Amino acid sequence: MSDNARKSKSADESVTPFGTGGLVGEQYSLVEPGLYELAFVEHRTLLLFGRQPKLRLDFRIVSLGKGNGATVCRWYNIKSFKGKKGRNGDFQCAPRSDFYKEYCRLFNSLLRRDRIPMTPFGKDIIIGEVGTVKRDHQQESHPEATQYSVIKKLIRRKER
Repeated sequence: MSDNARKSKSADESVTPFGTGGLVGEQYSLVEPGLYELAFVEHRTLLLFGRQPKLRLDFRIVSLGKGNGATVCRWYNIKSFKGKKGRNGDFQCAPRSDFYKEYCRLFNSLLRRDRIPMTPFGKDIIIGEVGTVKRDHQQESHPEATQYSVIKKLIRRKER
């Protein structure tokens, strides 16, 4: 066998017979469950699983210690979109929805029911309960590498 044939054979052996894959999309944070001080970042409206309108509030953990700086989300079901979906999207929710109840608990008043301002979220630090998602939408266990944290409940504004 010639030297060129040996070189090409050894080069072929280093090539794997299978392709490679990679992860795309958002990577959610994983922090210890518990109460955290949260700073509002933004809200988004989106369609989940191709049919359910959702509202996602993004918060950054500002508590000192583990988890500081991580972004965690609070998800809500909403009735419909008003205009475009996406960042700062407009939406409609039910009067007994989790979003509306938490909003009223946090901010006590609402001047107009047809326009719920999101600006109060950015004015104060909010105490929230963070938990770990361990099951998927079909109630099957997530492997540890795919578990992530979400805000289970927004509890109160932090006293200054």
